[in-house]
Amino acid sequence: MIVIIFIIALILILAIHYYIGRRIFAWLKLMIPSIKGIIFWPIYGSLISCFFIYNLVPTFFLTRTLAIIGSYWLGAFLFLLLSLVIVEFVRLLTLLKIIPRSFVQSVKTKRITGGIVAIFVCTAMIYGSIHARQIQLPTYDVSIDKTVGSLQSLNVVLLSDLHLGHMYGTANVEKWVTEINQLNPDIVVIPGDIFDGNMEIFTDQKQAAEAFRKINSTYGVFASFGNHDAGSGVAEMRQFCEDAGMILLEDEAVLIADSFYVAGMKDSQPIGDQGAPRMPIAEVLADVDQSKPILLLDHKPLYLQEAKEAGVDLVVSGHTHKGQIFPGGLITRNHSSDVDYGYYRNGSLQAIVTSGIGTWGPPVRIGSDSEIVQITLEFQ
Repeated sequence: MIVIIFIIALILILAIHYYIGRRIFAWLKLMIPSIKGIIFWPIYGSLISCFFIYNLVPTFFLTRTLAIIGSYWLGAFLFLLLSLVIVEFVRLLTLLKIIPRSFVQSVKTKRITGGIVAIFVCTAMIYGSIHARQIQLPTYDVSIDKTVGSLQSLNVVLLSDLHLGHMYGTANVEKWVTEINQLNPDIVVIPGDIFDGNMEIFTDQKQAAEAFRKINSTYGVFASFGNHDAGSGVAEMRQFCEDAGMILLEDEAVLIADSFYVAGMKDSQPIGDQGAPRMPIAEVLADVDQSKPILLLDHKPLYLQEAKEAGVDLVVSGHTHKGQIFPGGLITRNHSSDVDYGYYRNGSLQAIVTSGIGTWGPPVRIGSDSEIVQITLEFQ
């Protein structure tokens, strides 16, 4: 069944790519009559192939280059698809005789329409690429009705979805660490998708790990795995976390300064191997002192009711990217069980979901921000 679904999805994706290719080629013929299909189609096919080769073929010396080209093409493809949906809607209006057919079919209209689409796609890609690199610093004030000895508050810095690999590496980590240290954290938490899956093209692991070690935090840096932190390189991922000075929590909880707990969960549906399956949250917290605050790192914000029943006070999550590219945010908002972004409360349980600091696929953001979150925990 999975194979059949994969084949159907692949055929559909290729059909959409072919449709877009035909539209692009038709417009280019209007603008450059001498262009030949024997030139256009191999170039267009190569762009499409980059993304498929990167994801389906074993790593080789060109994998990183193909991954970068394929990622940018995926962004352009999404904007092209959105544009052509609008164009086809306008064409539909001609069938309803709302817009004159002669106007839509004129060469001048087709040239102008194609030019507008090209400008839109280029502008969206440029803006989205720049915006994705601009870090926002949202803040939240959270009150927990528990006493923590002499500890009255805790300055928590949250970042998620780093996707270290072909698009994000040491230079990005150094920038993030600078921002984190300026927030003077008591503790730093990273709830998953630290990596982008393929560790073989994460070529500057040693330098990135050294950059992470420059984080200044009173109680340290704690992390859990997300769905992309899996596969054949999972042992290497664990080693990186250790080299980077992170305390990786895989279905386990630790007591910090005899004052509060930090727990971390494995992902429920990893893309590849993560070792033993995820444990129930209640089982992970079976031996903790419920009178103390419990902070839970869980990549996907899908198990908040389970966390509440297990006695968790605050869940921090990522995964959704807040849709990353509009209208993706509308989809994540309507398909998340409780919350896809921001602050959520259900009785004694509170949760904060970040849109992440990195990106998946195209390194582009429109309608969402790359962010490092500061949470001030106040204890009663």
